[in-house]
Amino acid sequence: MERLPKLKLTSSGKLLYEQSDVLLRDFDMLKEMMTSLQSGKSGFITIGVMEPTASFRLPQLLAAFQEEHPLMKLSIQVHNANALEELVQSGELDVAIGTTPTTYNDDVSFSWLFNEEFGLLAPTSHALATKDTVSLRDLHGHSLLQTTPSCPFRATLDRVLLENDIKVSKNIEISNLLALKPYVESGIGIAVIPEIIAKPPFTETRYLPIADFNGQLPIGMMTKTTNLNPSPALSQFIAHIHSIYHPLHSLIRHKETRLEADSNRVSLRFYS
Repeated sequence: MERLPKLKLTSSGKLLYEQSDVLLRDFDMLKEMMTSLQSGKSGFITIGVMEPTASFRLPQLLAAFQEEHPLMKLSIQVHNANALEELVQSGELDVAIGTTPTTYNDDVSFSWLFNEEFGLLAPTSHALATKDTVSLRDLHGHSLLQTTPSCPFRATLDRVLLENDIKVSKNIEISNLLALKPYVESGIGIAVIPEIIAKPPFTETRYLPIADFNGQLPIGMMTKTTNLNPSPALSQFIAHIHSIYHPLHSLIRHKETRLEADSNRVSLRFYS
């Protein structure tokens, strides 16, 4: 300010005065954004996922999550099981939904969500399509469409066939699990695939449960073990997924948190 007969703002003072409303508004916005981040109302999460969950489950899960957290920004990356584990370990993914890690890994923790169920998809013209259910022995000698050996679904199927001494023809390998369905419809073979892909079947295909198939594939969430303090946004997402697949466990954890926060007078812990 300049000392004149009357106090007068300098040019710098005038500029500051003119911009004060903008600065205060920006400060309030920044403060609101930081509060939103700290509370888990907003944030950024990188989520990895494998098929068929990427196409058949995650969209519905995220729709419900976004309805509760409209300010949350998400990056969805679809990879195979091995890539998901590596990306979680490197920190490039905050969380991933996939199969159990193939090898023990201190850096990656796995939390089970559900088991992937398998069944047989056959063309309506195929001999097995006349049955209501099939057994593993029914597959013996037939031409079976399969994914590549690195696919965990293929690995599970190969193990089950070997354990039950079932011999099948494997003339065609398809790297994309979701592509098996139209190939079956074309009539060139049958396929053992996750139930969620096969239903509802195409017009020219039929889905058949395999009565004695004992090869359920565990699917769960992978996070980095060393991430002891996940962001509020990530914590909200993990809690949301658990509330869908393990509602009772989530309710217990919620009650535990409420009790521990009660002026530190009560501390109860539940373990699943």
